[in-house]
Amino acid sequence: MADDNQYDIEEAIRRQKAAEAQVAGNAQSEWRDGYVAHAGAFIGNLLPKQTFIGEELRKYIEPIIGKPHHSNAWGAMGGTVLRRWQKEGRITAIGMTKMTSKASHARLSPLYEVQG
Repeated sequence: MADDNQYDIEEAIRRQKAAEAQVAGNAQSEWRDGYVAHAGAFIGNLLPKQTFIGEELRKYIEPIIGKPHHSNAWGAMGGTVLRRWQKEGRITAIGMTKMTSKASHARLSPLYEVQG
C-alpha cells in the first residue's frame, strides 16, 4: 500500500531533525565538543553585517579538529549550531548562494548575516 502521507512536509521536517539529532548524538563527544568550541570562535571572529555560509564554518573547523566519524556529522552539527545562533539572534538567513567545495557540486546553501 502506498504511503498516503508521502508529501507531508511536517513529517519530513520532523524526520530530518530526528536524523540530524541522531547523527550529532553519534559523533564522538571529543569531536563534537571541539566543533562547538571552534564554531564559537568562528562566529566571534566575524563582524556585524558580515555574511557566510555553513560551508565556511566547516572550512574553518576541519583543519583544527579533523574529520568526524561520518560525513553527515558536518551537516548535523552545522545545522544545530546555525539554528541555535538564529534563535539567539546572532545571525539571520538573508538568502541563498552556491557552495564552493567540489564535493558539494555547487548546491545552494543559506547565506547568513552576522547581527550586531
